[in-house]
Amino acid sequence: MSEKNQKYLAVIALIAVVGVIFFVKRKHAATKSQSPEQSVAAVDSKAGKAQSLSKGSAPRVTGPNTEAVVHRQQAMIEAGFTPTPLIVDGKGAHFNVHVKIKKTCNWGDLDLIRGELVANSGARLLLTLESLVPGDREFKPIAQPITFEKLAAGFDQSFDFPALKSPKSVGVFLCSDTGQGDSCANKKVEDINAAYKAVMAPRQLGDGKLSNAYKPPYRVYFFQHVLLASTAADVQVGTKFDDNGYKKITSVLAKELGSAGSAQTVAQRVRELNQKVTSIPVASTPTDLSLILSMKDQAAACPKVVSKPATQAPMPPKGVQPVRLPGERYYRMPPQVR
Repeated sequence: MSEKNQKYLAVIALIAVVGVIFFVKRKHAATKSQSPEQSVAAVDSKAGKAQSLSKGSAPRVTGPNTEAVVHRQQAMIEAGFTPTPLIVDGKGAHFNVHVKIKKTCNWGDLDLIRGELVANSGARLLLTLESLVPGDREFKPIAQPITFEKLAAGFDQSFDFPALKSPKSVGVFLCSDTGQGDSCANKKVEDINAAYKAVMAPRQLGDGKLSNAYKPPYRVYFFQHVLLASTAADVQVGTKFDDNGYKKITSVLAKELGSAGSAQTVAQRVRELNQKVTSIPVASTPTDLSLILSMKDQAAACPKVVSKPATQAPMPPKGVQPVRLPGERYYRMPPQVR
């Protein structure tokens, strides 16, 4: 082959290579310029059909039984429940409470507790978390003995227990105890107002001295209903309901606990405790549940009464002719003429 032909073939080969490179780059650029939204397809799992997603659109996401979830939330609200923190980790479940003291002008919870502890020297205080279903063997009472000094200062308490397999109606209790028990649910439930009167009422003996014979029962001083589940908790902040309200509570508990009989028992117990113990409503925070107890502290809580200045000038005694000088608010007695 002549030298001229060899040069001619080399030029043709070079042109062919350049053409291939140009074609590849053009195809790559066309593919790259296509928008991601145009190239992505979502497959309907039920129909098996592909749906093109336009720019800015998103697939409709709906959870299972959405209507049932909304209905449950509405029923919980009507029954007075609101979510409260429950921590669940590899060690189990942890329900945290914070005891807070509210200073008031009148007698409060701590004044009653202190008076009854003085009258019954053998008593101690318990803070417990325990089931409201009688004979519940799956949820054992969790009890924490506390001193009055610790209670009056306020403190944090974590109730730790194994993660639940099914919902439980439990109560947070504060009660007095013999020092040997671990439960508040079995203690006397009495109208707190009657207990105040019993502690405050003077007991006069024949010689005029006060009697020290009063021995208060071991009683419940605070109660709060909580509904625990495997990964969440709801606290019943509403405590004042009529008959129709407690019917709604019973209906909610029947669905949550899975037993109409247990729901009826719990609702009746909660009603009795709410009406007699009359605890201050709790406050749910992002980290814990705040239990509020009251204590009399006039210096800190009671505003001083300041007499308002008279809006009108005082009148003179009847039958006395007053003398009022210009620019003065008050009357003067007229001078006596001798």
